[in-house]
Amino acid sequence: LDIAELYLDDHQHVDAVLRFAASRAQEWDGIPVRVTLPNQAHIREYVNARTQVKDVGRSAWYIKIPSVTRFIETISPLFSDRLKDTEFHDFTGELTVTDYKQGYSLSFDGGVFKGITEKSEKNIDDYHLRIPRNQLIRLLMGYETLDGIASHEPDVQCAAALKPLVRLLFPKLEAMVDPYY
Repeated sequence: LDIAELYLDDHQHVDAVLRFAASRAQEWDGIPVRVTLPNQAHIREYVNARTQVKDVGRSAWYIKIPSVTRFIETISPLFSDRLKDTEFHDFTGELTVTDYKQGYSLSFDGGVFKGITEKSEKNIDDYHLRIPRNQLIRLLMGYETLDGIASHEPDVQCAAALKPLVRLLFPKLEAMVDPYY
C-alpha cells in the first residue's frame, strides 16, 4: 500500500491516518505500507520515530526536465533577486551554456534577466558553461553547486570570469524531490 502524498498541517492526525492504512494493508494480505514522507521535517521525524512504514525516499536522480528553456523561463524571476545585492547587480551580457547536445544563451541587462534563447552552435569553446545534461539538471534544481559537480565530473567546465555569476544564479538549495510528480 503506497501513500504517495502525505500532507498534514501537524502531526496530531498522523497516527490515525497510518493506523487506517495499516489496517487496510492487513486486510489485503498484509502488504507493506510505504510512504513518501512530506517535506515537513517535523512530520517526517515523527513518522520515522513512531511507525515501521517504509520511507520511499527522494532523490534528484528522479528529475527530468523535458525543456530546459521553459524551466529557466519559469525560474527566471529568481535571477534578478539573486543578483540584486552582489557585484553582478548591474550585469549586462550573456551567459552561454551547453549540455553538449543543445546550447542556451541567458541574456541579462542591468542585472535583470531578459530571456533565454536556444543556440545551434556546436563549437563547445563558444560556451561559458559546458556541462552534461544530467549534471545541468542537478545544478538547475539546486541539488549541487557548480563547484561540487565540477569536483567529480571532468566534463563540467566554466569560464573563470563567469564562475561567480553561475554560483550566484544556481546556489545549492534544500532539494526535496517528490518522485510521483
